[in-house]
Amino acid sequence: QFLNLEVNEEKRKLVIDEKEISLTKKEYELIKYFILNNNIVLSWKRLLNDLWGYDYNRDTRIVDVYIFNLRRKLKGSKAEIEASRGIGYILKER
Repeated sequence: QFLNLEVNEEKRKLVIDEKEISLTKKEYELIKYFILNNNIVLSWKRLLNDLWGYDYNRDTRIVDVYIFNLRRKLKGSKAEIEASRGIGYILKER
């Protein structure tokens, strides 16, 4: 749990203020990872290696695509995923 975000392990959904948000399998894994590592800048390399099992390839846009989708789903929450220019992303309080 982080702020008003909570993951429902059983349903594999994100819960924001008791409202369930449907996620894809990878979105669920990603938000759970961010919640466990909140307020820590997570590099693209770390995200790719830990969640996709890819070796780091700066041309890969897959992380950015999933972050874009998660940001839309986090609207109305107290948390946001912010870019740390040239490094990666961080889940923090708005």
